[in-house]
Amino acid sequence: MKTMRIMSAIFYLASIFFHPAQADSTAQFHGTLTQASCTFEAADVDLGNITFKEASNLATRNFTLNMTCKGSATNPVYVQAFGDAVDCNFFDKCFATNLDGLTTYIAIEIDGEYESLFPNGMNEDAELVPKSALNFMAYVIADKKKIYAGGDFSSTITLRVTMS
Repeated sequence: MKTMRIMSAIFYLASIFFHPAQADSTAQFHGTLTQASCTFEAADVDLGNITFKEASNLATRNFTLNMTCKGSATNPVYVQAFGDAVDCNFFDKCFATNLDGLTTYIAIEIDGEYESLFPNGMNEDAELVPKSALNFMAYVIADKKKIYAGGDFSSTITLRVTMS
């Protein structure tokens, strides 16, 4: 009986300190998390000939920019406009041109109506559903107090597209 107790004690102690064979293994997971993105194709928008009379009364021209989306582009996209902001006649702020007193302004068509794109993201982002072409309206605004000899003008506006 004494032997039985000793053997039981040995087995009990062995079971406390010794475990069945085990091994750990590490599985590594990796990948790349990407967000769908949309970009405008580079554009050189020719607004054509605009008379001083037209520009004094807010000359407008429509234009379209192509947009390419990579990945799943089902979420809304937001558009903001950035450039050199200056005061102008018809709006709080417009985009400067290379001619003093002549400014530009753009709006984007959303659901059949044009929504202003104020300089430097001052407005809320224009929200729209991604599509391959976006319609815009460009405004050319002349300061009625200035005298213009005519000539070429240019304005640079950067469009920023972000997705939610």
